Amino acid sequence: MGFASHLYHRVPTGRRGDPRLRLTLPAELITLDGQGAAQIENLSLSGARVATHLALNPGSSCLLRWLDQEVFAIVKWARNNRCGLIFDEHLSEDTLLRTRNMEAQAQRVEEERRQHSARDFVNGRGRGSISD
Repeated sequence: MGFASHLYHRVPTGRRGDPRLRLTLPAELITLDGQGAAQIENLSLSGARVATHLALNPGSSCLLRWLDQEVFAIVKWARNNRCGLIFDEHLSEDTLLRTRNMEAQAQRVEEERRQHSARDFVNGRGRGSISD
């Protein structure tokens, strides 16, 4: 396995070859039929589970883009606005580590933004106030 097996969520053997890193990370999914917003829910060296409103069919090709990464993939399954992707080429462990670190940083920034907005609202400086 490698450098940081503690980063991953273990899944039962027999279904997946690689452990998954749980995430909540915005992404873009591009297919031959269109493109749209997506959210990566978990990521491994060999694939990902992605939430999207795009209509996808198992066996179709796509490009998954997040942060500074993009990978070609095949849709393994699709149901209930989610899909499982198998990457054409495995990600590096370094890519997984950078993605995890960037996701944690993005969550901290979003939490700070929410706290600031809540503080502004309480102090009468929120959207729609007279002082805007």
